[in-house]
Amino acid sequence: MGLVLWLFLAWSCLTLANSRCPADVLVMYRMVLHTEWSEEKFPKQYPEWRPPAQWSVVVGRSHNSSGMLWRLGKLASDSVKLFVETGKADMLIRESPQQKRGVLSEFFAPPILQGVGTTEAKFFTDASHDKVSVICRIVPSPDWFIGVDSFDLCRGSKWVDSITLDLEPIDGGTDNGYTFTSPKWATDPRSRISPIRSRYPKHPASSFFYPELEKLPRIGYVSFYKLKEFFQTKHINMDMKGESLTLETINDNTTRATVIG
Repeated sequence: MGLVLWLFLAWSCLTLANSRCPADVLVMYRMVLHTEWSEEKFPKQYPEWRPPAQWSVVVGRSHNSSGMLWRLGKLASDSVKLFVETGKADMLIRESPQQKRGVLSEFFAPPILQGVGTTEAKFFTDASHDKVSVICRIVPSPDWFIGVDSFDLCRGSKWVDSITLDLEPIDGGTDNGYTFTSPKWATDPRSRISPIRSRYPKHPASSFFYPELEKLPRIGYVSFYKLKEFFQTKHINMDMKGESLTLETINDNTTRATVIG
């Protein structure tokens, strides 16, 4: 019985090891965010001025399991708190190497200056950093955002060619405001990051409270497209159509990738 169990565990470990994407490949992806926050879809308290409905800069990271940017059911970090309340990415950008442990590529997409629009960015991932996270603030709002948490772009032993994910509004858990233009009202202590639904929070003043609906309309969606694959070496510098790719080996387990252009 012990031998059978040992063989089973050995087979499981071998299968898991062989199910990952190739370790010597760096993959370039394009992220395209489409927002659908229109007055037709979301008529209640739809912001038309000071400011009108729009979206912040998009912040994204490719990372491993230790490089989490945000997560439903968890508390927002100080950096995420500042971002979801103000749209300022300063603290996220300036996080220490310890805070960014497990991050390969950090990327940014321009703001969308109306409720409905599109923005995009490119980023890199590899077998050791196969997850992608994205966050974008709803403007105006107390602390609401849309995003993706730790989506795995490696499925089985292959990189995903393309995929589209629907997005819903999310409460950052740092401000008690119910409406898009609520005055600041800090949540102390912070509550957990949670989805906003048509009947939750259950308050008639809430800008997303539509009790007659089973679920809210889609407020946006994000697509990831695989563009290129590269074999990794310790140090790489290359130009790709006006873009500069730099890989910096931090240690035996971490290589940072940066795109400029």
